[in-house]
Amino acid sequence: MADKMKLTYFNGRGRAELSRLLLAHAGVEYDDVRVAGEQWTELKPKTPKGSLPILEHKGKTLCESMAIARYIARETNLYGCTNCEAAVCDMMMDSLSELAECVVGLKFRAKTEEDKAEAMKKLMEALTKFDKFIECNKKGKFILGDKLSVADVAVFTTSEFASMGNPDVDYTKYPAFNAILSSVKGDSAISAWLSSRPETNF
Repeated sequence: MADKMKLTYFNGRGRAELSRLLLAHAGVEYDDVRVAGEQWTELKPKTPKGSLPILEHKGKTLCESMAIARYIARETNLYGCTNCEAAVCDMMMDSLSELAECVVGLKFRAKTEEDKAEAMKKLMEALTKFDKFIECNKKGKFILGDKLSVADVAVFTTSEFASMGNPDVDYTKYPAFNAILSSVKGDSAISAWLSSRPETNF
């Protein structure tokens, strides 16, 4: 790919891991820049919105993690082959925001044991709902059929986010969801990235 991509984020998975996994699957060589401390203090005013991640490519600087992921997916043919398939990818990714919100509630907002129990209940309900949603839309090994797409990888990164600090999440209880996770982890390029990526706290 001409004009090497430069992806800048903190030293963690966070909001950049979806893009990193897409690039890993596509076999795209890119600059994986990780900043901290004084580096970020210096860089922050130079970013479009004072936040990370940012992607620099072809003379343009992009921000917002999902916009970046969607751009990379289009550049690497991981957004389906038709407008309808692209819409299915969007539908899946937009639906994941509900699941992510439940995780945020459990991790950061629940203070008492009662709060945590209620938040976990909401997370399990959201997982059940999304599992059924996947089952109704999944066309094969992956959501769109036999080819991995940005939607599959987004499901995987959301599961990683949900599992961090939540060892009680048992995805085998959600067969359609779990099948996507297995298929994504079974991709050789993604598996290689997962085994070699830096160990981080988030």
